[in-house]
Amino acid sequence: MLITDYVLSKKVSARDLFGERLKKFGIQEHVASGKDDERSRCLTDGSQCLAVFLTEDGFVDFLTAYGADAPRKILHAICEAFGAKIFSEHEPQFWDLWKAATAERSRNMPT
Repeated sequence: MLITDYVLSKKVSARDLFGERLKKFGIQEHVASGKDDERSRCLTDGSQCLAVFLTEDGFVDFLTAYGADAPRKILHAICEAFGAKIFSEHEPQFWDLWKAATAERSRNMPT
């Protein structure tokens, strides 16, 4: 199975992502019994799903698409609703953002 990870160019809270903004694009939360928890949730457009992994403080950490086709409608809706760019792991910007987020998490960890 093909798996592709994505990161957002800006911080978006889970509260905002799973709030009302994406509904006008036909995107909603998909709740799979026993699958979601407080750190992983899922968005759907009715035909495709996008896994959303969250940081401990409730912000989007990264997104994961499973399968050969990217959930373009969901990704586009996130870009439009939040004014963010989304980069896949196949783009150099992904790794720059990933490293920056990892460094920020390390700085914010209690000692």
